[in-house]
Amino acid sequence: MVRTVFGVRIEDSLKKEFTAAVRKKGLSTCYVVEALLRGWLEGTKISPANPVNKSLTIAVSTPRVVKRVRRRLKEYVPEGNHYDPIRGWYFDSSHPETCIVEQPREWKGEDKGMIWNDSRGVWWKFIEEKGKEW
Repeated sequence: MVRTVFGVRIEDSLKKEFTAAVRKKGLSTCYVVEALLRGWLEGTKISPANPVNKSLTIAVSTPRVVKRVRRRLKEYVPEGNHYDPIRGWYFDSSHPETCIVEQPREWKGEDKGMIWNDSRGVWWKFIEEKGKEW
């Protein structure tokens, strides 16, 4: 199904009220307007059984299909938590909760919130904030 742009001129206050109500329900305006248009088209095809009573009640059920994933929180998977001057950044699963940088003491890791480990000769820091790049 190909979708196209459909612009209409409506009262500004009506547009603001409509978009606010649709957002509050977590829907898109396109989804709601499309259902209303379908309902109107189906309703005009049917003539009422009693010509005196011209009001119709039509139930329109449209499945909501979302093909593109939007605004979803992505879980952070670290690309690298260990830096080696030869290999570059890589993920070391033996210590996933820490970030280790193999640089000399003169590298000034304190500026990045890291701690110097004399016994191993590396800079390290616990990874507390998910999604933060080192």
